[in-house]
Amino acid sequence: IKNLNAKIEQEICDTNPIAFWHRKKYEVSLPYIENFNEKNINTKARPIPMNPQYLEYCKKEIQDYLDKGLIRPSKSPWSCSAFYVLNAAELERGAPRLVINYKPLNKVLKWIRYPLPNKQDLIKRLTHSTIFSKFDMKSSYYQIGVKEEDKYKTAFNVPFEHYEWNVLPFGLKNAPSEYQNIMNDIFYPYMKFALVYLDDVLIFSNNINQHIEHLNIFISIVKENGLVVSAKKSKIFQTKVRFLGYEIYQGTITPIQRSIEFADKFPNEIKDKTQLQRFLGCVNYVADFIPNIRVICASLYTRLRKNPKPWDPEMTQIIIKIKQIVMRTPSTTEENPSTSQDNSQTEIQIAEIENSLHNWSIPIVKKCEVYKQHSIFSTNQDEIHISEYCYPGTKTNKIINLLQQDVLDEHIKKGYNYMHLGLIQVAAKPNYRLGINSPILLLLRDIRMKQFQDSIIAILESNLHDGPAFFNCYPNFSMNIRNHKTSNALKLYVKIPDEILDEDSGPIQLIFRIYYKVTKID
Repeated sequence: IKNLNAKIEQEICDTNPIAFWHRKKYEVSLPYIENFNEKNINTKARPIPMNPQYLEYCKKEIQDYLDKGLIRPSKSPWSCSAFYVLNAAELERGAPRLVINYKPLNKVLKWIRYPLPNKQDLIKRLTHSTIFSKFDMKSSYYQIGVKEEDKYKTAFNVPFEHYEWNVLPFGLKNAPSEYQNIMNDIFYPYMKFALVYLDDVLIFSNNINQHIEHLNIFISIVKENGLVVSAKKSKIFQTKVRFLGYEIYQGTITPIQRSIEFADKFPNEIKDKTQLQRFLGCVNYVADFIPNIRVICASLYTRLRKNPKPWDPEMTQIIIKIKQIVMRTPSTTEENPSTSQDNSQTEIQIAEIENSLHNWSIPIVKKCEVYKQHSIFSTNQDEIHISEYCYPGTKTNKIINLLQQDVLDEHIKKGYNYMHLGLIQVAAKPNYRLGINSPILLLLRDIRMKQFQDSIIAILESNLHDGPAFFNCYPNFSMNIRNHKTSNALKLYVKIPDEILDEDSGPIQLIFRIYYKVTKID
């Protein structure tokens, strides 16, 4: 272990993130969106004043960047403002952090949509490993160069000068995707023993001899690709490890306690939208460990919309209930080692990914289970009808009628007057990729209700980065199928950012399934 530690420090560690560019250098471009003209550069930002303490620190940090070759003086037409922040993370490391407001530049840069890995999927691959080594890439993005013709776009100002980056700066909207793409290209052949999430790398093995072999391979990979590892943050031959907010030990995965306790620090009345978003983000962090927690949170997501209804005691009770559940978050273990090992091999096969997506459908609910909670109805399965439809997601804003008039007409011909909705399932499924790095909103409404809040039947805000997103809801109400407005009453609203879908590309599929009964009762 001492020999490996020495080898790591001597061969792949340095204080300069570009110290090993002579071995190999990666570069990225910063393309503009179509039709953008630099005559329309929308920033004339003036330097933000700094207090004497920050100004002195800034001069030293800028000089360090210049000495290392990370930045250079600039005469660029771009000029984004830089300033310092001192939050909890900065207090922990004992130094403020330089932040550049790249919002004006980000507005005109072309999106590069490379998905980040799903953290839970990565963690689940560790349940049968016993030895770990964790590494942090020194200053992450700074190890990636910016192409010469694009460096001027990264220009920023401080009170005493104007500079531009030779390396990929923090704050650019495409930096995470570009960096993850490069890291995946480097480590993809070694996925059986290496996990990579941005600048965090974990090497995992089943025994000591295997781990020594894996670490030597890791060192060779890092050297060949000109990467730099942080000596301070390297930890090798660990039997218990913390990675991506989870603790892994002897096949057990547990969210780090501070992640759980953070949720309990929020007030029971969260009327501020930003604070509510933070709370829900915290809950989502441990959602995979808690069955149905997203269903419990559904009504809180409606408060993120414009003009939410006033806070009421019911909302307070929901917050209290969620906090109690989160504080009891269990750990999770893998039940079938052989199955897990087989899955870890097939996960890296693109053909298997496409096949699993092609075959995926909304999980089927048995007919007899749908109406168990509706005691006024019999549970005769033969009386329950199922309608299922699929639509290509070719538009970023889509509104779909869930009730088909031809289906209603068939029931009317048979003398039926009403339909009772027992269960509605809705899903958005990526067609060709394991995931699309995009948020998505699915909103199901009964538009017969005049008040918007009253019209909401179900809502799901999710991300397609780890595959299909879906929800189940039990409306438990009846509709007059002879009313001409009924076929247009149930509408599904789908919202995806404009940059995700090209016209007619259809990278996602929208699926819904309705369980219902019809009756002749007048």
